[in-house]
Amino acid sequence: MPAHTVVLGLEHYLTKLIYFPIIHTSRSEIMFIFPVIIILSVVFYVYYKVAILKTRDRLTQVYFNARSRMCLGSFVLFFGVNQYVYYLTQLSLFIGLLFFVLGGLQLYTGFKEARHYKNEYRRLNPAGYKADE
Repeated sequence: MPAHTVVLGLEHYLTKLIYFPIIHTSRSEIMFIFPVIIILSVVFYVYYKVAILKTRDRLTQVYFNARSRMCLGSFVLFFGVNQYVYYLTQLSLFIGLLFFVLGGLQLYTGFKEARHYKNEYRRLNPAGYKADE
């Protein structure tokens, strides 16, 4: 067998080995992750909303509200992506883009608020005092 045939065969094998799993993932494998993220987002959203009711400290309440906003944003964002990936129509693209933008804005705003209130809590309680206890 000539040497160039062996090299081409090895190159073809390595190309299939490296690129095949990335390019040829099935649609059901991709579709599985979105419902899991959506369900986790809703569960954490409810968790943070209940945590707001349990605490009396105003700063902790607004921090939990910011965290719940992040969860709501990720829910809306991934719901929009899931709808487009599932239906693959032009209408689902527009609706998915709208949900993606709105969810991204909620996620970004919640992240900024949570970071701000976390820093405020650290500034007001340098010794690590927890107001909930």
